[in-house]
Amino acid sequence: MTFPTMTRERFSRKQTLDLQTAMATAIAGVLRPAEFPGPAGKGKIKFRKVFAEWPTSVDGNVTLAACVLSNDTIKYAPALLTPKLLEDTWEPKGGLGLGLYKVSEGECDFHVELRAPSKPERSALVAGVEQLFFAAGVLNNNPQGARYGVMVPMPEYWGLNVRLSVQDKAMGDDAESAKTNRWEAVFLIRAQANHVRLDTVAPFKVRIIELVDGETG
Repeated sequence: MTFPTMTRERFSRKQTLDLQTAMATAIAGVLRPAEFPGPAGKGKIKFRKVFAEWPTSVDGNVTLAACVLSNDTIKYAPALLTPKLLEDTWEPKGGLGLGLYKVSEGECDFHVELRAPSKPERSALVAGVEQLFFAAGVLNNNPQGARYGVMVPMPEYWGLNVRLSVQDKAMGDDAESAKTNRWEAVFLIRAQANHVRLDTVAPFKVRIIELVDGETG
C-alpha cells in the first residue's frame, strides 16, 4: 500500500499559539459564554468582558468582568528522555508521515480575577466559576480521564486538550472596593497539557523468518 506524501502544510492539526498562550485562551474560552444563576435566583448573569490583562483605559471601569493572567512561568516537567508518539495524531495512520511527539508535561498557573458591581453578584459569579472547572460525573468513571478539573480543547495548540483545575480562591475586600462598588475575587487555576513537537513517523518494518526443523535463525 502506498501513501501520499505528508507535509506540514497537509497535516490536519495546526499550531498558531505557544502552549502557555493557548492555555490562557482556553481558560478565557470557558469563561466567555458561561451563564450563571443570578443573585437570589433572579435571572441569569454572565461576564460582559473577559480580558487577557486588566485594561487601563475606559474599559477598566467595566464590571461583571474577568481577567486571565499568567505568572509568566511555565514548567516543562518531567522531561522525557525519549519523546513519545501520540498515536492518535499519526497521519497517515500506519504510513510514512507526521505525528506529534510528547516531550514533556507543561504546567502553568493562572490568576483569574473577577469583578462585580455588588457583593451578591460577585457571590453568584464565584459560585458559577467554581462549577465551571469541575467535570460532570467527577465521582464516577470520567471518560475524559480527569478526576479533578475539566478537560478543555486547545484548537490553537495542535487541537490537544488542557486540564484546568481550581487550586485556591481569595476575596479582595477593602474600603476602596466598598466605596467604588467594585467587588473582586481571584481564582488560581492550574493548567496542565502535553508539550509536543511535530516530527516524522516511520512505520515499523517486520521481518519474518521461517525456520525449518534442524535450522537456526
